[in-house]
Amino acid sequence: MISCHSIQKVGKKEVSQPGASSLGTGSGIISGYGVEGMSTEKCVINPSVSIPHSELRFTFSRSSGKGGQHVNKVNSKATLWFDVQASQSLTPEQKALIQERLGSRINRHGVLLIDADRRRSQGANREDALARFAALLRGALHVDKARRKTRPTRASKKRRLQAKKHRSLLKKQRGRKDFD
Repeated sequence: MISCHSIQKVGKKEVSQPGASSLGTGSGIISGYGVEGMSTEKCVINPSVSIPHSELRFTFSRSSGKGGQHVNKVNSKATLWFDVQASQSLTPEQKALIQERLGSRINRHGVLLIDADRRRSQGANREDALARFAALLRGALHVDKARRKTRPTRASKKRRLQAKKHRSLLKKQRGRKDFD
């Protein structure tokens, strides 16, 4: 689940408002204040990785699909561009993982592209692109635990052999009976 908070400075205190953001709700964006009160936004991938919006670039174009005349007038399709190799938020190991696991989505210049045109508005498509970007990176950066080898216990071996003997006995009873 992606959470979204807007952090506003009220005097010397910061007030967090769940569900509020400069880009809408449910985007994985945390809005806050950085140097000299300027707004800094980050796309939170997991607890240890967050990508600042300064590393993301959006382009907008005309979308296909439903919308009537509106679709012909408005650039509602959002394309998110993320240069994996130039990112300062990722370690070299994380970059290698992303390159390996999302290689088919990364172009020859090393840029990850995500198109979003499911919704009718530009803002909603931008939110959709950010949410899909966060989910993609979260999946690419996930490392499975190493499997620990286990051996069957003596009791489980005994149960298995008893079940095999029982099945064998049932199958023997199905055969022809000699009444000689």
